[in-house]
Amino acid sequence: LKIDKGFFTSFSRKSRSIISSVIQMSKEIGIQTLAEGVETDDQFRFLRDAGCEFIQGYYFAKPAPYDQVIQILKKHHLVMETRSEAPFWDKVGEINLNTDAPIAILEDDFLRVKTVFVSKGHDIERTNCGLMPVFTGGDYFSQEESYLGSQIIPFLRALPQEGKGFRHFVSYEGNYLQITACEVTRNSSSRIYLIKLANISMSDSTLANSTLNGLLRDSMRIFNKISILNTETRTLEFVWGENNGFVKKQEAMTTAWGQVENVYQRRADLVPNLVALVKNYTEYEQGTLIAVTEARAKAANANVNTENFDENEFADFESAQNELGNSLNRLIVSVENYPDLKANEEYLTLQAQLTGCENRILTERERFNETAKVYNQSVRKFPSNLIAKMFGFEKRPYFEADNGSEKAPDTF
Repeated sequence: LKIDKGFFTSFSRKSRSIISSVIQMSKEIGIQTLAEGVETDDQFRFLRDAGCEFIQGYYFAKPAPYDQVIQILKKHHLVMETRSEAPFWDKVGEINLNTDAPIAILEDDFLRVKTVFVSKGHDIERTNCGLMPVFTGGDYFSQEESYLGSQIIPFLRALPQEGKGFRHFVSYEGNYLQITACEVTRNSSSRIYLIKLANISMSDSTLANSTLNGLLRDSMRIFNKISILNTETRTLEFVWGENNGFVKKQEAMTTAWGQVENVYQRRADLVPNLVALVKNYTEYEQGTLIAVTEARAKAANANVNTENFDENEFADFESAQNELGNSLNRLIVSVENYPDLKANEEYLTLQAQLTGCENRILTERERFNETAKVYNQSVRKFPSNLIAKMFGFEKRPYFEADNGSEKAPDTF
């Protein structure tokens, strides 16, 4: 879409507004713009900042032979765009530059990261971050900012090709900086990044961030790992990071719970054989056998979601398992009245297996309780309780010890 030189005759506020609207509309529908008749530096800079893809006019030079054109380009530190580079820069031209957002377009040729475009908002944000001003064609990171570059450039080069925006947080000169970036395009020698810069230390929520809760929240976005040093006990507790402390404790609980379920299932698997064997020897224990069968079915239907360890589900599970254990205990007691059954080799084997299961159940319950205790202490105590509350880590239930539960029933 060509913008005629007539718009530059007066170059009034109205004509500037029209030109900006035309350029922005063209980008939205995927059309490039060409402005002709540009003669002044003011006109050129306005069009460039508005995002006009092609600009021509006497501002650069009057029509001249090819050799003179090359000399003019060198004088203005410009290079000739090759045919193969056209699609690369056409992709960059699709970016809407008519925005108040603190954006910048960077070119990375893997030797240096150069500034292609920087908005006024980005310039202001750089100043707020304590960074030096940047200029088109110049290095985005000055020599004094080489450390900052070492933190950001690997992040930029790891961005997926033409992907969505990703955020990166760094600490620099006492400020916390948030860089949001995406790769716009690439060719065999260069990549183009679109970045937004924000000094989150100076955000509107400064007052909220001044609280301990806010500081912890920001710290977890910025630092890879956080540990709490207790100077009184001389202990260091890992609470957040790549291997989140709470997540590890949750996983330990889930693993321990899996063992609890395994031993309870092993006990349940023995019940059908025991019931069938006792049934062949007894005539008057039908009520006891039915109670055992029903208790086993109830225990099989009791489950606990390990995503949240709901207290009601946990209580129902424990109650069902205890009911099965008590019914089995009553059945074993009743066997005392049948000497032939007591002497049966298969029965003795099942009895020994049940005794082993009950001992394993006590052991695995204790191990689960130990992991739950460690997790719950982190949820309750300061300052890790702040992180727990922030990310929804809540207290988990555990097995309550009954009188005499420290050992397997004597009848087993």
